[in-house]
Amino acid sequence: MKQHGKGLGGAQKFTALLGKLSGGKTGTAIERREIEKAWNRTTALMGGKFNPSYTTRAKDNGWVDTPKTGHYALRSGWEKALA
Repeated sequence: MKQHGKGLGGAQKFTALLGKLSGGKTGTAIERREIEKAWNRTTALMGGKFNPSYTTRAKDNGWVDTPKTGHYALRSGWEKALA
C-alpha cells in the first residue's frame, strides 16, 4: 500500500488491498470482514476508516466482483485501478 496507495481514491485503495489479500489472483473470494479489518489496521496509509461505498464503486468500475454475499474477488483487468 505504501508503494501503490498514494494518490488513489477509496475504491482504488479497496481494490489494491483486495489484490494484496488475494495474492493478485482473480476469482479468489475474500470476506468483507477480513478486508475491513486489514483496512482499519492501516488507517494512516488508507486515509481513514473503511467506507462501505468503496466496495460499490470498485464493483461499478469493473475491478471487483461479488461471487457471494459479503465476499469480494478481483476481476481480470483490476490492475487498471492502480493507474
